[in-house]
Amino acid sequence: MYVTVKGIDCFKCTSVNHNEPRCEDPFNNTAPDLFYKPGCLATRRGRTGLFPSHRCIKMKTWNATYSVVVRDCIGVETNPFGRLVGQITCTMSSVVWLGRVMKGCILTCDEDGCNTATNNLPTYTVTFTFWLIVVCLW
Repeated sequence: MYVTVKGIDCFKCTSVNHNEPRCEDPFNNTAPDLFYKPGCLATRRGRTGLFPSHRCIKMKTWNATYSVVVRDCIGVETNPFGRLVGQITCTMSSVVWLGRVMKGCILTCDEDGCNTATNNLPTYTVTFTFWLIVVCLW
């Protein structure tokens, strides 16, 4: 007997210093085949390989001279906070990203294609989530 498991569908892209404007906000989904990943796969802590994801993320970090936007998918154990919905408020400060002190936020959601626009509210534990994602992505 075979069981088929499908992960969440997420947008996957990265923009460093605005080198991929379609990944930036406002999100430009004019090339859905380029960014939209049905059944998005991600790593899992303590496991080898890729597995169906349960959450989409959008990470934004910036300072006066450097910016990063990452849209991706993550495994459920990476985000214990559940679905977060509301206005975006990116107030995290003094985060070290790739050796640079930056501000930023991580936004999570659990519906297909939900990491498109700026409509999520980070929790007060966003710093913890940020570092968890950084460790998982690197």
